[in-house]
Amino acid sequence: QLGKVERMAGYIANHYTEPVTVAEIAEHVDLHPNYAMTLFKQVCGMSLMDYVLRHRISHCQRLLATTEDTILDIALVAGFGSLSRFYDAFTKACGCTPRQYRKRVQR
Repeated sequence: QLGKVERMAGYIANHYTEPVTVAEIAEHVDLHPNYAMTLFKQVCGMSLMDYVLRHRISHCQRLLATTEDTILDIALVAGFGSLSRFYDAFTKACGCTPRQYRKRVQR
């Protein structure tokens, strides 16, 4: 089943900037969504959606460090549906706001 987990991870890597669902990821590897979630968590130690979130946060970190794009534009390009959801997720993952992160890395 490792191959299915690798394919799920690959699908996420290619689609994390889109509104992706567990059902879509599971369908991509011909598994029931509940089984796909269980299998992924067993192998990777995190949920499918946490993995998607990590990809999105990493993408935002790169953009914050290397562009002058607005924080709203960065959030939307990375697949976050709203600025508030982005701020919550980013602050929880990174321990600072996107603006603070940008200031820190651009010094």
